[in-house]
Amino acid sequence: AMIALNSALAEQLVEFKKDVDELIEKGEPKISAILEIIRRYIKVCKPIHFDGNGYSDEWKAEAARRGLDCETSVPVIFDNYLKPESIRMFESIGVMTKKELEARNEVKWEMYTKKIQIEARVLGDLAMNHIPRSYTIPDRFGGQRLQDERPVPRREGRKTICQESGTHRRDCRPYCLHQGACGCHDRGAQSGQQN
Repeated sequence: AMIALNSALAEQLVEFKKDVDELIEKGEPKISAILEIIRRYIKVCKPIHFDGNGYSDEWKAEAARRGLDCETSVPVIFDNYLKPESIRMFESIGVMTKKELEARNEVKWEMYTKKIQIEARVLGDLAMNHIPRSYTIPDRFGGQRLQDERPVPRREGRKTICQESGTHRRDCRPYCLHQGACGCHDRGAQSGQQN
């Protein structure tokens, strides 16, 4: 983002110097020429002035009303780097060529895709390994099984977490915190039976 902002600023400074030099060549004093160009730029950039919260929905509505781009989608923003006006800006000040912009954009897409994949895999891991598949509310509250009715598969040949920690009891109920994770409870456990 800083490369784009600094490049836009550099392009505008070059444009500013050209405009000031034109007025000076017409016989305008230097200070007067600078002030005249600044006045002109203030009028031109008035539509982008906003004193509120630039991250709020208020700004998005205001930007749409003014006809300004207020894009928040990462893929669309990446594509904006390859618009003809963006390429022209970067090339005109010698920051990047079209090929360099395309290569940089490819790297950004790769990083974005990998981050999305990592987040999706973590979410899948959490759903499969860390969230119990089913649970019940204690019978004293008149509860019933709320989610999946399938029994949790037993882990053959291994002690369960509750057995290793010594918390397993004959009257162990399926609403224990470890239910579903240790694999020692199934439907029969609702009546207080152990597998």
